[in-house]
Amino acid sequence: MFEGYTISYVYGLDGEKINIKIASPEVNGHQDILLVPLTNTNNRHYKMVMEWVEEGNTIIDNPPEGG
Repeated sequence: MFEGYTISYVYGLDGEKINIKIASPEVNGHQDILLVPLTNTNNRHYKMVMEWVEEGNTIIDNPPEGG
């Protein structure tokens, strides 16, 4: 479903997770990035990421230092 994509959490200024970032592979210097809000579990992209996780994949989680 997300072959070659990078999927990671995005943190707000308060250090809390706010989005999931879906980054496509770079092609000819272009990369598509989609931010999926964690607050809307009815979002179709959120559901797709959760299915991807259920298949055994992991969302990259690099919390900010000191957060």
